Amino acid sequence: MPRYYFHIATDTEVFPDAAGMEVPDDAAAHHYAIQLISKTMLYDPEERDWRRWRVEVVNSEQAAVLTVLYPRYQWAPRTALEYRAAPVR
Repeated sequence: MPRYYFHIATDTEVFPDAAGMEVPDDAAAHHYAIQLISKTMLYDPEERDWRRWRVEVVNSEQAAVLTVLYPRYQWAPRTALEYRAAPVR
C-alpha cells in the first residue's frame, strides 16, 4: 500500500506529518484528510476562522497529491431550544 503524508498548513505555518499513513489510494487519502480536519477542529474550539487552514497530502516522494481545505467556520450543533429561539428569516 502507498504511504501518504498529511501536512497541516496555514499561510504562515506548516505542521509536518513525519510518520505518514498507508492507505489504498488517493480517494482513501482524501477521506482520511477530511477526518483529520474534523478532529483538529474539535481539538481547537477557540479557533473561529479556519479559512487559511488546509491539509496538504503528499506521497512518499513528497510530491503533492491533493490539498483539502478546512471549512470557513467550525460547525457547532444546536439544541432543540436554540432552534426554537432562532429568528425566522
